[in-house]
Amino acid sequence: MRRPLVSQHLRVLRAARLVTGERHDRERHYRLVDGHLHEKS
Repeated sequence: MRRPLVSQHLRVLRAARLVTGERHDRERHYRLVDGHLHEKS
């Protein structure tokens, strides 16, 4: 998957508050927000 496409998907997930992102130097680490996975399934 191309990097711009991944960035667009992550932007949508962040807007929906399903993931959070933290900066570590030049990288960004994402994780699921607790509770959302159980509510959606």
